[in-house]
Amino acid sequence: MDDDDLRARRIASNEALGRQINERIAAQRGVESGESMSVVCECGDGDCESRLDVRWETYRAVRQNPMWFILVEGHEVLEMERVVKREGVLVVSEKIASARQALEAIDPYSADGASTGD
Repeated sequence: MDDDDLRARRIASNEALGRQINERIAAQRGVESGESMSVVCECGDGDCESRLDVRWETYRAVRQNPMWFILVEGHEVLEMERVVKREGVLVVSEKIASARQALEAIDPYSADGASTGD
């Protein structure tokens, strides 16, 4: 495995961990329509401790696509993802084709059904 593959896997692993933490937060809080919840940034930086408030509807919409992640603005890695939506400091990113394989290799959620758009 070359350095680019290792970097892609490390970033994907950090993003998947952020998503898992947010799923636990959502389940424990019992958030309802119209409410917001505080989530961790799902960026690829393992040291990131950023949090942001996300409307429940936005959070659920992001979770419908296993290749989408919730990030704080400026945390995008543009060689691995593209910005799908901006809402203040909230960024929704989507893995591009070159990064999807790394994510699917370590995150079963992502392998369930990836978006086809790049």
